[in-house]
Amino acid sequence: MPFVHNSAGRTSIKLEGAPIFGQQPRRSSSRPRKPKENHSASLFGVVYANEPAARAMSEGKGAKFPVGSVIVREKLPSADAPKPELLAVMVKRAAGFNPAGGDWEFLVLDGAASRVRERQRKGSCLECHASQRQSDFVYPLPKQED
Repeated sequence: MPFVHNSAGRTSIKLEGAPIFGQQPRRSSSRPRKPKENHSASLFGVVYANEPAARAMSEGKGAKFPVGSVIVREKLPSADAPKPELLAVMVKRAAGFNPAGGDWEFLVLDGAASRVRERQRKGSCLECHASQRQSDFVYPLPKQED
């Protein structure tokens, strides 16, 4: 499962052993925005979730994600790219952390998960995810093609 560690203002995320939702490559239903910096511009990627988030995702639309849920989405530049350009991360924090955003913290990391490029409670991440308020700000996973 993804391990998120915060220390001295640094966040590290390890993805080994995480349940995987979607397959590489995967087409995203997200609408394109700033291609170089925004994860929604990618049509390909894998979604990872830790155990609490995976349980909530399996409950379907309307599920509430528990504190400690972590969702990580890769932004791949192409279907055959070996490494992501960046990672978009959502971390469910304690009640009161971000009431307007369902208490989610939004992060954008470089593709190696070694540097946090952006950390948000509001802004472009919340603006986009606000349309998914009924599903605790989490987009449903697109159906996989067989």
